[in-house]
Amino acid sequence: MAHLSLHVLGRACDAQAARRLTADVEDSLDEIVSFARDFPSGGFDVDGESASTLALLVVVRNQLLSCEPSYAPEIERLLPVDYRGG
Repeated sequence: MAHLSLHVLGRACDAQAARRLTADVEDSLDEIVSFARDFPSGGFDVDGESASTLALLVVVRNQLLSCEPSYAPEIERLLPVDYRGG
């Protein structure tokens, strides 16, 4: 589910702000946050590539900073201290 949520978030962030569906961003973040809490050291495949929960959180945080920065602190809190402040 984290994989699908990452793609939905990407599509939502690619949309112009006026056309962006906040519900898509929020629903995707809910799924990603749940996954990160349930599997903090987890791994999964994204489009044939191996990924980790940490990598997912870093990518999502960076995407949010350019798309919906008000949601970035929620992801930032889940990152280890050494990865915060991006």
